[in-house]
Amino acid sequence: MWYALWFLLVTGHLALPWAMRAFARGGGRLRWADPLRRRAVDLYGTITIALAAAAVAGMVAAPGEVTAGFPGVLPSVPSTTGMPWSLGPALVWVGVGAVIGVLIPSLAARAAGRPRHRTRGLPPRALRISACAAAEEVIWRLVATGALIHAGMSPVVAAAVCVPAFASLHVPRHGRRVLVYQLAFGAVLALTAALGGVLAAAVCHAAHNLRLAGTTAVRPRPRPTAPVRLPSSGTW
Repeated sequence: MWYALWFLLVTGHLALPWAMRAFARGGGRLRWADPLRRRAVDLYGTITIALAAAAVAGMVAAPGEVTAGFPGVLPSVPSTTGMPWSLGPALVWVGVGAVIGVLIPSLAARAAGRPRHRTRGLPPRALRISACAAAEEVIWRLVATGALIHAGMSPVVAAAVCVPAFASLHVPRHGRRVLVYQLAFGAVLALTAALGGVLAAAVCHAAHNLRLAGTTAVRPRPRPTAPVRLPSSGTW
């Protein structure tokens, strides 16, 4: 029952951006849906957060043996108090995740010759952007990866399978040109979750998206070309 619920949640989220693109291409046949089309990004975020909340509620309600082996929210470093995790490494990994999340889009933009410059203040709807990023990590790095582990996959294979699925979420809106970037970013998130816990991956993802939303890419100015020297009129 629990695995069927998580399977429906994960596949529903995987299909969500594709269904929204098909809905947006409906043209003018559904005039009542025009406000939804204009707020597609907000709608995606709301549904993603709701799916993640449902997944977490299912994990809390499920018996312990069902969720045993799922990726940890915090790094598995035993503390001196007997807890299965220690606050120090958890905070370190949260900080590492934040730094990585900021650096990835900055370095990628600079490598592409289009450095990003920050706008003033926090991006609009920063809280929603962060919540949506964290929800995606819950769905893909926690629920999807954990369900695949229980299906018999090794943790490494399960995490690797989720990377291309995560990358495909961005194709309907941004096109196939973002696949390489999103595959690399998904791999970084999977590695961060494996080493530092899903919370660190969620912070990394949120920092990444906030960096993109709070900066603009600067197009390089074309270099001025030297004027063409004309032969003197005496040689015409």
